[in-house]
Amino acid sequence: MDILLDVAEIRLNGGFWVWDGRAITLDVMHHMFMSVIWVNFLGYLFETPAVVYFSLKAEAAEKKKTSLARVLQTILVGLGGVALVGAASGLSLFLNSVTDEWFSCAAFILLWGFLLIRLGMQMFRQKKRLTFRRRPDAALILF
Repeated sequence: MDILLDVAEIRLNGGFWVWDGRAITLDVMHHMFMSVIWVNFLGYLFETPAVVYFSLKAEAAEKKKTSLARVLQTILVGLGGVALVGAASGLSLFLNSVTDEWFSCAAFILLWGFLLIRLGMQMFRQKKRLTFRRRPDAALILF
């Protein structure tokens, strides 16, 4: 989803943000995907699994917790995700500087491909199918 959003957001009304020294073009190369740097997308591939993992671990331990404990647990899950993304993104930026930005592009493509194949295999094994009881949801079909 971020691939679609970031490409549009940097172009809206002067752009929500810009990366210094990066021209806004439609070029897709190892430096950028339509003017968005690859390490930006790679961060979401670090963040989403981290937050899901921490949430599932916290959920497994959640038996008789008070409301305050649940709030604190949610905050800790978020902080854990931010810390992991910060460390992984910092390492990615360092490796980018060593590899002329090839690292984040290759890592994004490899991780995205692995997750796509893994999801497909899991859906096939469980024989799950997308069904629509009502009118099909355009956003679900798109993403």
